[in-house]
Amino acid sequence: MTCNISNRFESCTEGFCCATDDFQFHIIYCKKIGYEGDHCSTRPSSLDCPCHDGFFCKPNIAGHLNSLYGTCHRDKAINNTTAATTTTHHPNVPFNLRNGTDTTSSDITTGGIAFSISTQEQTSEPSTQYGHGETTGNTSRNTQSPIVGETFYYSIEYTFSMFSEPACNMTDRFNNICPPGFCCCQNDFLQDGIYCRRLGLQNDTCSMNSDDTSYCPCSTPFICQPNLMTATFVSTYGKCTKPERTPTVVG
Repeated sequence: MTCNISNRFESCTEGFCCATDDFQFHIIYCKKIGYEGDHCSTRPSSLDCPCHDGFFCKPNIAGHLNSLYGTCHRDKAINNTTAATTTTHHPNVPFNLRNGTDTTSSDITTGGIAFSISTQEQTSEPSTQYGHGETTGNTSRNTQSPIVGETFYYSIEYTFSMFSEPACNMTDRFNNICPPGFCCCQNDFLQDGIYCRRLGLQNDTCSMNSDDTSYCPCSTPFICQPNLMTATFVSTYGKCTKPERTPTVVG
């Protein structure tokens, strides 16, 4: 069902809103308003409907830096045991508390990705963790089934296998550990991996939203050209393209 993106709720039946899907050739359609467990955007986005009344969009990572994406949950006080940041942890990688009890946390860098984990009290060198669960030695490989709420732990192995760049500081995306030509990004589609991403070159995907931390801006002289642009609507994502040169008028 097509609809009017400038009139998102009135142009769809009750329980739906008008949305776009930049990843499906700019389809405009009526999408279900979010209920428990549905994917959502933590900021206004034409790609997602808001959560239904009585629900809120809980970010995939909450704390110092909220994720761009999350899931709809019933509107009640957020349980503080799900994620937290303290001065003893990497400021941009919140960690899960276990059974409501905070344990000693260590910052580990593995495969170019830095992440925080909760471990038992340590008196020796920090351990490295693959998967979820407590570490038991210098290296522990835990492959048991994931526990609800601990996605970040068991996804680490997949995340660092995807990127070789070092982790970085999201509070200063351009002037930190990332080399020239890169910026610090987070990727909600890969379990919130924080990594250095290349500035956009010709035909690279880009975001029209300057606050979107999933993408770097386009490198000079490229600009972000939206996938779809009408008199009333500009799509969320686009491609880096070279601007057309204005002819020089010789007087």
